Amino acid sequence: MRRVIVLATLLLTAALGTTAEAKCRMCVESISAQTNDGNAGGGKQITLRVAARSTDGGALPATATAVVMQVDGDRSKCITVALYRGDTSGGLVAYAGTFTAYGQTVHSGRLDIGGDVFDFTVPLNGAAGTVTLVGVAPPATAAPVPRTIVVPATAPQPAVPAATAVPASAAAPVFDLSVPDRQGMLLAFAVILFIAASVYVERRQAKARREGSAADA
Repeated sequence: MRRVIVLATLLLTAALGTTAEAKCRMCVESISAQTNDGNAGGGKQITLRVAARSTDGGALPATATAVVMQVDGDRSKCITVALYRGDTSGGLVAYAGTFTAYGQTVHSGRLDIGGDVFDFTVPLNGAAGTVTLVGVAPPATAAPVPRTIVVPATAPQPAVPAATAVPASAAAPVFDLSVPDRQGMLLAFAVILFIAASVYVERRQAKARREGSAADA
């Protein structure tokens, strides 16, 4: 059971390493270091060389940065090394930089190329070192394209004449007998009133006659 777990862990680590390598934008193909003559202070001049390529078609930067963090396996004061772009051949861009440090066998630290960050370990005898991707720079966000909003010209609207106030003297009277319809209504009311009065008088006379006849009897 333990062997199965170890094997699965190794396979998973290999798969993750392959995925990480595939995601690098500025991938490092090789790294090496060469020791030069020592200086008066006793340290050694070391030339660090890196070969890198772009995987997304972008241009590699003019400079890269390496930080030496361990010397001969022991943690030391960080040494920042500026790497300058050199020759380009077959899609590979060469970077190189020289620094002074104490050490006999191997240096290790971190390398930054165009925002992609790698852990590296490199022997000082000129042999090829190892590089592991640990971080990828986020893709550049395209600047928003300004948009010009064109407001269509509004056709001029015809002027609406203001309502003219009617003078109080011109207002129609509440009851005007000069209007023919109102004259007819008044005449009809008078006729109805006359008929009602006639009926009332006739009924009073008929009642009086009945009472007189009853008294004679």
